[in-house]
Amino acid sequence: MTAAGAAVRYPPLARLDPSVFVDAPVPMLATTTSGVVVEANDVAATLFGRPASELVQEPLDRHVELCSGRPLAADLRAAARGRELVAIGPGEVRRRGGGGAAVLLLAAGACRELGRDLVLVRITPRR
Repeated sequence: MTAAGAAVRYPPLARLDPSVFVDAPVPMLATTTSGVVVEANDVAATLFGRPASELVQEPLDRHVELCSGRPLAADLRAAARGRELVAIGPGEVRRRGGGGAAVLLLAAGACRELGRDLVLVRITPRR
């Protein structure tokens, strides 16, 4: 939600200039509604401590745990139903080699590609 209370809407990934996702200054992932990562930008790869190619085809639950302990899939399915930004909640990124980073996950339905809905996930480090 914006400060004025209006919903933030995202255009479908297929219609975005790929550099908007790839060059975003924040960690971003595209996932299926079940939480399988299909694309990750370099900022996300840095946050996770592994190459983007190693995140792809992995369940996001393997790399992020919500503070609530609930699985991500239900929230991702809800986000896919609309284009409004949904706060999934605070969580922790599991980094390669141990350690973690406190984050806030936000998601929005992005597009339908090859018969599946994709969700755009933004990960904001918390201090």
